[in-house]
Amino acid sequence: MDAHGLPTQVTHSDPDRHGTVRHSMPQTIRLLRPDDAEAAAALRREMLLDTPTAFLASPDSDGGSDVETVRERLASGPGNSIVGAFAPDLVGSVGVLHAPRHPKGAHHAHVWGMYVQPAHRRSGIGKLLLEAAIAHARTLDGVTQRL
Repeated sequence: MDAHGLPTQVTHSDPDRHGTVRHSMPQTIRLLRPDDAEAAAALRREMLLDTPTAFLASPDSDGGSDVETVRERLASGPGNSIVGAFAPDLVGSVGVLHAPRHPKGAHHAHVWGMYVQPAHRRSGIGKLLLEAAIAHARTLDGVTQRL
């Protein structure tokens, strides 16, 4: 576990419901850093092209596909973070946003933009990403668990 409560490396080799292990290589789950901006922007472009109806943004007008914009966001602090899955390259991500605009919403964090590349789906990476995003959100000042 790192300082954000995220596992630093996870080996996932559990079979799916059909008994097939799709990926048994080690996977690293961690917060993306500014030096991950190029890979994050490329994955963002891929997700918008692969599943355009799953996201509000479109490939033609998405600021999240610009490397410098992504670099700035990744450097902006823990309240605007992206958790990434590496196997060994970036194969999935999910965002965590804690930007309270009103005192009544200060205990909320939002999960956004979940994506795993098709070749890595059904391998458990999505579950690991969500667990890591929730673990990170719980470390943010003022965020409380809601059931």
